[in-house]
Amino acid sequence: MRKPRRASPAGGRVDILADVAQQISLVVAVATIAEAYRPGLPSWLVAAFVGAWMVNLVTSVLQHGASAGSLVTSTTLPVRLLKLIRDYGAVVTLVGLVIAVAPQQVGWLMAGFVVINGGFLCASIAAAARASLRP
Repeated sequence: MRKPRRASPAGGRVDILADVAQQISLVVAVATIAEAYRPGLPSWLVAAFVGAWMVNLVTSVLQHGASAGSLVTSTTLPVRLLKLIRDYGAVVTLVGLVIAVAPQQVGWLMAGFVVINGGFLCASIAAAARASLRP
């Protein structure tokens, strides 16, 4: 039983390991369902999806702590919508809904996720490179 408002190094490790196990389970579930509904699903799409999921996971981790900050600081509606699309809670909710309501569309979900997170990764690398070149 977890005690409220108590933290320990061991508890922190258990929390991280449980999060990682959940992440792996979700990715495996999506890939398994996609393969079940689309038997000829290209293996490169599954690999790209796993990589894109890692981009989402790593950037979420980087947004915590003292050095947290977004490379995209705009607060315009399109940027806020793009950030919502990448929000972990929104992603997990969307994945769960697609699996429950339209599992035959999981391949498209994977492709969209790859495009969005691949684009985010490229934009983030470009922004970081520009920032590093400024005097």
